[in-house]
Amino acid sequence: MTNLRTMKLKTKLANYRHFARAASIILIAGFAFAEPIHAGTISTDGDVPVNMDSDLGTSLDSADYIIGVGTGIDRDFGSESPVEVGGVNGYNRLIIQNGATVTSNGGTVGLYSSFNGAVIQDSGSIWTATSSVVVGYEGHNNSLVIKDGAQMVAPNVYIGQGGSTPSNGNSLTVTGQNSALIVSGNLEIGTNGSSNTMTIENGGLIKTQVAFKGPDSFFRLDGGYLAVQGNIETAIPGIIAAGWFQLWDGTGWVTVTDSGQFTFSYFSGDQEAEAQAFSGYEGLGGYTIITTIPEPGTWGLIGAAALGALPLLSRRFRRRS
Repeated sequence: MTNLRTMKLKTKLANYRHFARAASIILIAGFAFAEPIHAGTISTDGDVPVNMDSDLGTSLDSADYIIGVGTGIDRDFGSESPVEVGGVNGYNRLIIQNGATVTSNGGTVGLYSSFNGAVIQDSGSIWTATSSVVVGYEGHNNSLVIKDGAQMVAPNVYIGQGGSTPSNGNSLTVTGQNSALIVSGNLEIGTNGSSNTMTIENGGLIKTQVAFKGPDSFFRLDGGYLAVQGNIETAIPGIIAAGWFQLWDGTGWVTVTDSGQFTFSYFSGDQEAEAQAFSGYEGLGGYTIITTIPEPGTWGLIGAAALGALPLLSRRFRRRS
């Protein structure tokens, strides 16, 4: 009887072979179980395409494109279309590691798609974008992570952007000393959607010319540094009071409107040494630095390469360039 049931199930399942791309079917004593196909590594280093949009990724096993499998990798996408991680499909991931350098004409993580990611990791790894980077354009739960001493440089960065369709739950995280996001233009979070976040933690740094957040999206600080051009020290309490920031309370992120929970100070152009002692980063003279570390220690002469930080301003939304 069991064999007969199994044979009937096999016959029935054969009529649904078009589902096999998403899962493999295992028959055990007449019962069917779905097992995800392993996407694994799709391509590496010089074989990574400008459009990374495999349909094999799943929530358990993303489709990975890895730059930095070898050593000394320099991947220049040149003037090709902006790098796309997930154009229609979800669960694609770009990994830049092992000191690899990547140059591209901008990039999008999650273009009309969701659950895509980009990770830049390891000291010396850097992604330089010559035009705007978007995390979540009419897509949800896409992420960009910069960690372990890696860096990204871009003219503009947008987290949760789009047109008629909201982009929710997209995130940017910079974590670890010497990990940095350097934005020479605009940093915008949640201009088209909610629950979009930017997190700076564990000594990481974000520097931007202009920053803006939409409703129900947040800047998050947990031992990281936000550097802001000019002396805007008197404006920061009002920005905090308006609910722009969330802090980690040990169990979750909470919105904090009390400026007494933050440490912020302006360092004039001739106070480079003092700014570096405060943050551990070079090139911050002439900037206001915001953190949640009560008494930042003296970092000595360590730090990332000289970087510039720019003013935190509330402004109207501008289209990405």
